[in-house]
Amino acid sequence: MTDTLLDRSALADLQETAGPEFANVLFTQIRADFARLHDEVLRQTRGYAPSAEPDFEATRRVVHEMKGLSLTVGAATLAQTCADAEILAQGRDLGALKGVLPDIIAQCGRVRIELEQCIAGVE
Repeated sequence: MTDTLLDRSALADLQETAGPEFANVLFTQIRADFARLHDEVLRQTRGYAPSAEPDFEATRRVVHEMKGLSLTVGAATLAQTCADAEILAQGRDLGALKGVLPDIIAQCGRVRIELEQCIAGVE
């Protein structure tokens, strides 16, 4: 595996499929979706604090959505981490989720940075 977090050809394919007029709209939406999902995972992480009541179903939904978006842009490592978290949330594994959610937040942040660099290169 290379140092890259994204399959850059996936973004190029998205741009080609969308066409020049729609590609900017699509990339703007992808950026917004990653920002929203990042913030939502962060909120879910706070729900796993000692005095909080975790919402396993909300966690499952948000990591499921992030998994799909990650696959769309070729962020396979993030997608796999989200798939793992989805299983943990479904199984209500509080201890394991407390460990994996911060990793998802960190990976998502790195993917967002690389995504910006890639999009700037194809726009």
